[in-house]
Amino acid sequence: MLYELIYSTYSFTSSSGTLVAPTWGGGMNGGWRITGLLSKAAQGLPATKNRPGGGWNYGQVNPFIHHKYTYQEQNITVNNKIEVVVFRVMHGWMKIEEITRERIIEAAELAHSILGAETIIFLTIPFTNNVLDANMYAEICKVNRMIWDVAKNWHKDHSTTILIMDYAQYTNHVIWTNGIQLGYNISAPLTIKDSQVFDKEGIFMLERLNQKTWPPSIPMICNKMPTSESGGEYCERNILFKDGMHFCTETMASRIGAALACLLGCVYNRRGSSSSSSATTMQEEDYSSKSERKVLKIRECERQCNDQFMSVLPIKESWINATLASFSDF
Repeated sequence: MLYELIYSTYSFTSSSGTLVAPTWGGGMNGGWRITGLLSKAAQGLPATKNRPGGGWNYGQVNPFIHHKYTYQEQNITVNNKIEVVVFRVMHGWMKIEEITRERIIEAAELAHSILGAETIIFLTIPFTNNVLDANMYAEICKVNRMIWDVAKNWHKDHSTTILIMDYAQYTNHVIWTNGIQLGYNISAPLTIKDSQVFDKEGIFMLERLNQKTWPPSIPMICNKMPTSESGGEYCERNILFKDGMHFCTETMASRIGAALACLLGCVYNRRGSSSSSSATTMQEEDYSSKSERKVLKIRECERQCNDQFMSVLPIKESWINATLASFSDF
């Protein structure tokens, strides 16, 4: 998903993406479907939305970075600058062994060099019906920890910012909560302090409906356990997940949007967004200390956003109708 934080008034669709503008309050956003992470090796490969390989080309890039539009009687050009890129790591289209630290880093660097992104957000990989067994689930958990580690250390040799939207935690919280009401003997998600408890208990999600093609997880999609009369093939559905892959937007999407807005606030809703004139005279150690403090504040804001919105935690009253995100003071 791409975000350009100026203005736009044009929309189009194609086999690989969508551009919509203006957004509420101005701006442009779009979706670009690639079945793999951005990589130089995939440039020029077949760029079809439902084919493995992650092929892409500049014919898909140009509508975003060269877009011209009119807003409030002003002619504006995007001018090679998409401020924010959000990656959903496409496990299923990508094999788990293909999702490496090097691929995550390359995708983030290309988002900056090709699209001009200064902020890159990665979604952690959730449980879906692409997770076939316990070993694969364990590998997914390892990959998610690796993605978090890339973000944690990104500032050491990059000027851009990486943030994490913990989509895996969100889906876990929802599935665990639903699993409890179905009768599974598992921990209440809000009582889990160590994320590896989710890793260890997650085996229950592999209990699936008795269907031949991509059987979905029972605690993921069922409101009641399947009956013996159906041979375990059917159950009364919940309104959380449409299948073993896609969530119900009417129920689940609001927290996704809120988390994204919160994370963007970690970077853009801040005081003193430009350096003071005295910054050029600061000693190197002072500058490094200031930069480190900035990173620590962003990471703390990121944690707060994920804890509040990528979970089943009730929304704090103080966060409702707030004019600024939780992070706005550096």
